[in-house]
Amino acid sequence: MELTDDEKIFLKFLLNAKLGELKGQEVGRDAPLDFLKAEKEYEEFLNNLLKKFGN
Repeated sequence: MELTDDEKIFLKFLLNAKLGELKGQEVGRDAPLDFLKAEKEYEEFLNNLLKKFGN
């Protein structure tokens, strides 16, 4: 299955929106660390997904 460029852009938009949600939910003492971990995981996930379907 090959994603079109538009689908890749939309997928990246959705993942960035989710990441923004996580950033907006920063509460509590450990939240900044949790956010940084989630941000890294989302970036890795997106990169792996784009590699899987081609850049």
